[in-house]
Amino acid sequence: MTSTSDDQKLFSAKTALILGATLLAGFAAIATSASVDRRQRSQLERLDQPTAAGDPVTYTLPTTPPDSGKPEPVLLFKGAPLYASEKESLSDASMLKTAMDDAGKIQLYRCDKRKKQHEIYLKLAPGEFLELAPEPPAAAR
Repeated sequence: MTSTSDDQKLFSAKTALILGATLLAGFAAIATSASVDRRQRSQLERLDQPTAAGDPVTYTLPTTPPDSGKPEPVLLFKGAPLYASEKESLSDASMLKTAMDDAGKIQLYRCDKRKKQHEIYLKLAPGEFLELAPEPPAAAR
């Protein structure tokens, strides 16, 4: 004959109530945390790419030289004019984002693999960069 007595019960009503309330509080904490994370998704899942890989081309060289015979600066950086120096074929992965020009429209890069850290480049096409110099080229002066 099987009978259950009060001494053989696994949980008392009070223990079951505490366990149920704890589980309910845990589920509420998880739901609240998920809701907060969902509202902050743009900040939590932000991806910054420090290299030129995948960046759109933002600068195209002018096809005709200026009429004045005097070289025009390509852009201003920290208030100083920068002139086109030479085109170079460099890996997009080795080019690190440095800053934006003074207008805030053109991304500037530096080469991670070079010893000179003061070189500044513009991206012309994937794998093709234009080195910028603070002085106009010697032939144009």
